[in-house]
Amino acid sequence: MEEEDIYSSPWDNFASVIADNLGVDPQHIHPQHSFQEMGGTSLNLVSTVLKLQQSGIPITLEQFLTAGSIEQVLLQASLPTLQPKFLLKPLSQVSHSDQRAAQELLAQSFLHKTELFTLCGNMTLADFLNAYSSWWHIFQEYSFVIVDQADKLRAAVLAADQLVIDEAQPDESFHPHLCAIFQMLKEVTAITQQQLNPLGKPRQILSKFMMGASLENTAEENVIAFTMMEKELMEVAKRDGFSATMAENISPLTQQLSEYLGCKRYLTVYLRNWTDPSGARPFANCSEDYSVTVDVYHV
Repeated sequence: MEEEDIYSSPWDNFASVIADNLGVDPQHIHPQHSFQEMGGTSLNLVSTVLKLQQSGIPITLEQFLTAGSIEQVLLQASLPTLQPKFLLKPLSQVSHSDQRAAQELLAQSFLHKTELFTLCGNMTLADFLNAYSSWWHIFQEYSFVIVDQADKLRAAVLAADQLVIDEAQPDESFHPHLCAIFQMLKEVTAITQQQLNPLGKPRQILSKFMMGASLENTAEENVIAFTMMEKELMEVAKRDGFSATMAENISPLTQQLSEYLGCKRYLTVYLRNWTDPSGARPFANCSEDYSVTVDVYHV
C-alpha cells in the first residue's frame, strides 16, 4: 500500500476528524463506542459536526445524536434524517397553564445554567415570572415551545420583532439585575440594528429574545431541541418577510449552534468588565471568557 493511501478510507478520514477535535490519537477512536464515551460533550459535538461537514462528510447534528456508536454515526451520514422525537407548537396555540409552565421552564433554565444568573444578581423564579407577566404578550406572534411525543414541555423560545422589544420598557417592579441585562443587550445590539435596519422599519429583524430547555433534558436532547428552534426561527423569518434573525447568545452551546447554522457573528462582548451607566459592574463575578455574541442569519 502506498503511503498516501493510508487515510484513504471513509472510516480513516472520519476517525481522524473526530480524534483531532477531541485531542486524541485516531487509533483511540473505537467504532463501537459512543461519542460521549470517548470524552465528547454537547459543546465539542457541535464543533465536531461542523468539521465533519467541512471535510465532506454530510452528517447532521440530528443524525449524530441518534446514532448509538461512532460507527453508526458514519452510517447515518448516508441516510435521511430520522423523524425527530420532539414537536414544535406555536406559543399562541398553547393553553394558559402550559404557557405558565413555559415561563417557569425558561426561568429555571437561566437561573440554573447561565453565569449571568448563577454567579450574579441573586434573582429568583418569582423575579422572572414578574417580568414575564409584563412582557409576555409581545411574544405571542412568533414564539413557540417544543414538546415530546407525550406532549410534555421540553423547551421554549421567545421571539419578536426587534422594534417591539425595543419599545418594551422594564417597569419599577423588575429586578435590578434583569434591568442591567436588558440595558447591556440593548447596547450590544445597537450597532448591528443600525446596520441591518437603518430606517427602523417593522418586520426587518426577528429577534430571539430567550431560549431555554427543561432541566430534565439530557445534553443531547438540548442540542436537538435548540437546533430545531433555531431552524424554525429562520423559517418563520422567511415566511413572514423579515430580512434577518438576530440573537444575543450568552450560552456557549447556542453560540456554536449559530456558527453551525450559518449565522454571521457581528460582535463578541466579554461581560465581566461591562459597566452600566452608573459605572457599576453587575457581571463582575462571571468568568473572564464569558461572553455575549450578536449572531445574525440573513434570510
